[in-house]
Amino acid sequence: MWVYAKDEVALSWEPHPESEQAAWLTANCEAIERDDWWLSVFYPHVGRILHPARNGRDAVSWAQVAAHTGVTLEADTVFADFLGHDRDDPNYEIPGLYDERPWLDLLPDDVLEALLAILTPQPEWGLIWPDTAGLERLLQQAASFADDQPHRTPYRMLRRTTETVDRELTGRGPNIWWPDDRSWCIYTGIDFDWTLIGTRSPTLFDRLTTDPAIEMLTPSARP
Repeated sequence: MWVYAKDEVALSWEPHPESEQAAWLTANCEAIERDDWWLSVFYPHVGRILHPARNGRDAVSWAQVAAHTGVTLEADTVFADFLGHDRDDPNYEIPGLYDERPWLDLLPDDVLEALLAILTPQPEWGLIWPDTAGLERLLQQAASFADDQPHRTPYRMLRRTTETVDRELTGRGPNIWWPDDRSWCIYTGIDFDWTLIGTRSPTLFDRLTTDPAIEMLTPSARP
């Protein structure tokens, strides 16, 4: 079992031995990681939540970085677009603006906290790619869920738990997670510095787009 947030216990997960709860993804699993907007197959309202850069402990939005660099922030922008020839330098920073690039693979704590205050119903199921977190041994009892990429380790099935977790496993969490009724779903891809969210609820989507702690792009921003 482990927690999704690093500093506080926000979401706890444990391996789950059956994968039936992920069967709804099977029909379109070929789109996972091939289409940045793949959740639009299932949901009418889809957005990309941008992981903020940091200046010390302060969050720095992509909009701030875009304004500084003169790069237009569009629906499909990735953070590396701001960096020009330094796009592949993981330590690249802009003094006075940010000193840490956005987190990869995992929602930052402050963004996760804002999401959990908005999302209803609460999350129940998740899929994690074990190679990312080095958790293959701990996931031996978890059911496998294979997408259409046979060369890759299958996702493993998780279920949310309210039990106490091992603090050494904090900062780990699923790549894909959703509630029992599948009214929304969240996906953070491997090496992604943004997170995709889809929902059936226009009310929930409006709350996501207006929350000051969440910076989100939507397909309507495409040129």
